[in-house]
Amino acid sequence: MWLAFVALALVAPLSTVAAEAQQRGGNRAQTEQDEALAAQKRGDVLPYHEIKKRTEAQLGGKVVGQRLRHTNTGWVYELRVMGRDGKVAFVLVDAATGKILKAR
Repeated sequence: MWLAFVALALVAPLSTVAAEAQQRGGNRAQTEQDEALAAQKRGDVLPYHEIKKRTEAQLGGKVVGQRLRHTNTGWVYELRVMGRDGKVAFVLVDAATGKILKAR
């Protein structure tokens, strides 16, 4: 009985720390999402559907994954584009202009 109490006393603080860390991480993700939405409303970022349409037309493939990130040079879309040959390319697109910055 005493051993069970000691084990519980050691584990309980760890679960509190884990919950706090998860909450902080969730808040950070929400903040990034809020910043991205605000940037789009201000016109700093083109809507995803427009970026997708332009990129697919330029590269002749299909966007199969995306992420919007804020970097030290501005907002960029990180896209994964599957070509007609089935190969997936990683593409960086300037979110303000739709210009492809890098494709590999």
